Amino acid sequence: MQTLEQGQAAHAHVFEIIKGLKKRGWKVDLIQSSPGHNTSTSSSKTISKLAVVKKIIDSIMQQAVYFPKNSPDIYYVRFHFLTIVILMRAKIMKIPIIFEINGPFEDVFIAWPLAKKFRKFLIYIMEYQLKQSTYIIAVTPQLAIWASSIAHHQRVSVIPNGANTDIFRRTIETNYSDKYAVFFGTLASWQGIDTIIAATRLPAWPDDTKMVIIGDGELSSKVSDAAKDSNRLVYLNRQKYETLPDLISGAILSISVQNNTGDRAKTGLSPLKVYESLACATPIIVSDFPGMADFVRELDCGIVIEPDNANALAEAVKIMAENPELTNQMGARGLHGVLASHSWDARASRTEEVIVDVLKNSSKILAGSI
Repeated sequence: MQTLEQGQAAHAHVFEIIKGLKKRGWKVDLIQSSPGHNTSTSSSKTISKLAVVKKIIDSIMQQAVYFPKNSPDIYYVRFHFLTIVILMRAKIMKIPIIFEINGPFEDVFIAWPLAKKFRKFLIYIMEYQLKQSTYIIAVTPQLAIWASSIAHHQRVSVIPNGANTDIFRRTIETNYSDKYAVFFGTLASWQGIDTIIAATRLPAWPDDTKMVIIGDGELSSKVSDAAKDSNRLVYLNRQKYETLPDLISGAILSISVQNNTGDRAKTGLSPLKVYESLACATPIIVSDFPGMADFVRELDCGIVIEPDNANALAEAVKIMAENPELTNQMGARGLHGVLASHSWDARASRTEEVIVDVLKNSSKILAGSI
């Protein structure tokens, strides 16, 4: 229900899973919002009522064109409050529906500020969808528990994000005479951008290490202005998916210090940048939230710090900048872990298992006996 643009986490997730399913012989039709109708995230402009109406009409029209001509065996839906339309069709046609959920309801109100005016109604719609779902896929264990508590059933599996290990790989060796840390992704407040900028201004930040920020979004101007005023900060705009590995491989470390905006971190976080960085053998600094912190601790492939703590970030960067051997060992452990079981192909394989299981048991599930 959103326009998928290269460089977005949603784009990678959707297309990597589709590629993996097609590789395994599945016929997949992708229905998505048309370009120019994306009213969620990134933009600093206020979402207008007209834009929201256009978004809803576009979503309905996309489905109106597709559904009369096609009757799929199963719907696989990236969860959104507008997916109520697909759910109702699935119920009428008795077609099983899997909801892939990537965050709590609060994400809607962060992405769609106008939606806060209809909070109770939209939460009711989203709760209803989860209760009526045939199956749910969540990206973290905490999110799975939360979704199950709302759905009132246990038909939930955890399939985290991953990395395309064909694209994200060690392409160049890190040059420790020209050191830099890297952040890449949407420049939104919940990404901890303010914490990163503040950390570069502290005495603890190593003088010989630059901070490279890659991406665009609502905080682009703030990052650009900060880079003009600092010789420690370098700002690059959004880069092509295929060019990121060189920039990540050349860094001594990657950063994913998200914060708890909207209390969204309580259900766990599984950012793509964690897996993509480690696939390039680049260790990572993350905030101490379930999901990504558990993953980093398990593999011992980076440093976990307190959220919103610029001083802790600067100190962590200093430790890794001054200890190349330790940093390289962390990166090597992260690479091994991702290659072993955290590629997108592995995620697609697990997704296929869920789909097959749902199709085998769909009649029982729809009849309410499971």
